[in-house]
Amino acid sequence: MVRTVVGPPSGGEPDELTVGETPLRAAGGNDDLAGADDLLGMLRALHTGTRIFSSSRMGTVMGMRLVHVDPAAVVPAGLRLYVDREEDTTVVAADIRPSGALTAVLAALPSLIGEAGVAPGDDDPHCSRLVDLTGW
Repeated sequence: MVRTVVGPPSGGEPDELTVGETPLRAAGGNDDLAGADDLLGMLRALHTGTRIFSSSRMGTVMGMRLVHVDPAAVVPAGLRLYVDREEDTTVVAADIRPSGALTAVLAALPSLIGEAGVAPGDDDPHCSRLVDLTGW
């Protein structure tokens, strides 16, 4: 179990802070441990937008709100980068996970966008090709 505390930069009072308690192993007998990038991705997803938690997942610890995080219910948000090259006029979209090996993906991006992608169809009118790098 990992506990993270999130709140204002000044620290604030306990009632201004939120504690997230995240298991390192997924339920269901999966022996894979969550890595640091997975935990950061879950934290970003938890603190992006409006979230409603059932009372069974809420509690308090040391006067702070405690959220028991279900990793299966938290899907880290993706990021779509639009890249063009000087050699041609086409724009390639690359879907990446900000919680993954972002520095490595950005360094390898020029060669990765040369890979065969798929035509996005009507889903994205801003690009001519889409490359999925979320598993990279």
